[in-house]
Amino acid sequence: MLNQTGALAVLDHHIGLNWDDGATLLRVGAQARYRYGAFATVQTLRVNASARCSDEPLGFEARNGDVHATWVWTELLPGFVAQLSIVNEGDDEVLLEGVDVLRIDAAFGGQFNVGAPPGLWRAALSAGGALKWEQWTPDPAASFRRESELLMQPSASNRLAPPALLFRGLVGESAAVPLPLRFELSAANGKFERFTATCVLDERPLAPGVTFVSPEVWIVGGDDARELRKL
Repeated sequence: MLNQTGALAVLDHHIGLNWDDGATLLRVGAQARYRYGAFATVQTLRVNASARCSDEPLGFEARNGDVHATWVWTELLPGFVAQLSIVNEGDDEVLLEGVDVLRIDAAFGGQFNVGAPPGLWRAALSAGGALKWEQWTPDPAASFRRESELLMQPSASNRLAPPALLFRGLVGESAAVPLPLRFELSAANGKFERFTATCVLDERPLAPGVTFVSPEVWIVGGDDARELRKL
């Protein structure tokens, strides 16, 4: 069934998400990578929950010179939606390399906890058809990579039932061309390493005064992966 006990909070200058008897995601942030010109050094603008800019919807902002980011969270029952926008406030064109709408790094204290170690993780193979799973492998470079949607659930857990998590990219009706959204979940040495939900932009030009708006990412918890897939 769907887990409708999800709670969102600002913890340690980042977003924390928790479901009773379900998953816990801690130190969730966002970031944008960009450059000024094809041969310039890639710069990174990291976004967290330190500088609140709005309450309804819950919004945070960060700035790196002329590049300004706004990270917005809203409730979309039975889960939560995140979206990141980037505006070029300068006089020179910016080339966007990629935008992480969600980013959790173990190296910076981030946690992706589903009540099971990576060896028990599994992810649904595709967004349609019968539910089939890809099991985690012990390969040191292993990761789950999915386009548009990541649906995961460990094969066993210390919870009452193994928590299932759905991450889905939502494309607005006004979007003429759907943006590629890639989910990646990785581990190293048997421990969680990183989770990202990324718009892969490959040096997308952002002219002065123009705003880039990412797809929304919907996060829903439960214990029935088939039910989550049907949402």
